[in-house]
Amino acid sequence: MSVIETIRHRAAICGHVTDAQSGAPIGGALVSLVQPPRDTRTRADGFYFFTDLEDGHYALQVSAPALGSRYGTAIAATVAVGSDGKGSPLLDPRGELALPSTRLSGTVSRSSDGTPVAFAQVLLPASGIRTLSDKVGHYQLGAIEAGAQRVQVTATGFTSFNGTVTLLAGQALANDIAMTPL
Repeated sequence: MSVIETIRHRAAICGHVTDAQSGAPIGGALVSLVQPPRDTRTRADGFYFFTDLEDGHYALQVSAPALGSRYGTAIAATVAVGSDGKGSPLLDPRGELALPSTRLSGTVSRSSDGTPVAFAQVLLPASGIRTLSDKVGHYQLGAIEAGAQRVQVTATGFTSFNGTVTLLAGQALANDIAMTPL
C-alpha cells in the first residue's frame, strides 16, 4: 500500500500594493500568480501574501476590479522564491507592487495672459472629487473613474469653467484650463 505524504514549502511571496502616484495602500486589490494560477486579495493596508510555494520564479499580476476603473493593471517583474538554507524564506523586494491610477492634472491659468490662477477649485461633479490648484496653478486628481467626466472649475474673480474630458483606466491625462476674468 502506498502512502501519500504532503510536502509543505515555506517559501513565500509577500508585499504591498500601493497607488503608483500617491503611495497610498490599496485594499481589496487582486494579486495573481500567473503560473500556477493562484489569487489573493490585499488587506486594507495593501498587504498580500502567498505561502507554501516551491522555490522558483513567479510572475505576478495585480488589478483592482472592485474599484472600477480607478486603476489600471500592473504586471510585476518575475519574483524569485527560495530559502536561505536554514528554512527561512528569502523575500524578493519585487513583491512590492504599484498600480497606475486614473488621474487628471494640469494648470489653471488666466486666459488673457497665461498667468497662474492659484487656489482654483477643480471639481468632478459626478463623484464629488475635488482639489485646489497650488500657488503656480497646478492641480491633480487621482484614483478617479475612467470614462467621460465633467470638469467644473471655479475661482474668485473668474467666470466658471465647465468642460468634459475622457479618461482611460490607469492613464494620466493632462488638461490645462484657461479661465476668463470677470
